[in-house]
Amino acid sequence: MPGTIIKYAVNNQKTKYFHVLHDDGETITMQQRENTIYNTIWNSDNDNKRGPLIALEKLEEATNYWDNVINQDYNMGTTKFGTADNGFSGCKEHNVCNYNHYTIQKNNVKARMITIQETAALNCTTSNKSCPNWMNNYLFYSTSSGGTENDNYGTDGKSRNYGYWTMSTLVDGSTTRAWVVRNYGLVVSSHVTTYTNSGARAVVVISK
Repeated sequence: MPGTIIKYAVNNQKTKYFHVLHDDGETITMQQRENTIYNTIWNSDNDNKRGPLIALEKLEEATNYWDNVINQDYNMGTTKFGTADNGFSGCKEHNVCNYNHYTIQKNNVKARMITIQETAALNCTTSNKSCPNWMNNYLFYSTSSGGTENDNYGTDGKSRNYGYWTMSTLVDGSTTRAWVVRNYGLVVSSHVTTYTNSGARAVVVISK
């Protein structure tokens, strides 16, 4: 069931908390409860057609030792995650890939980011507080998810869970913006080169 929290050993030494995004039959797709990486840009050149190069690179570095999750293959802008008929696309719109045909060098990785279609399937919109509470970034406001104030700020005092990037670019055709899940429970657009306290939250696939 979406939102179910799972404590999962990503390898023999580390255990992380995840929320279920969707049951895919023989596998389950989950998103880490907290941001995996913090305060990063989406990419570095104001061109979203190149994809979330910086955010994905940092996410791949942070999760490459997660031995107990299934490797995922993607070609940015064309890949559908899940079954062929009911997948979730990294494109600007579900099944519309004629605008963002971009690829990245490394495409076999342990984790990716959530897509805008996956947020829509969970009822997220651009309206305030439309996302489920368990997707909220300020975990210390969501005690049912086990959050504490320490989850929100690092030792440097900077916000660590203010928002998290998606795989998807902005639907309106802008080449400089991408979608973010914001802390107050909705999706918003943000400049791809702006440090907005947004991070990336690992989306992984495990066997049932």
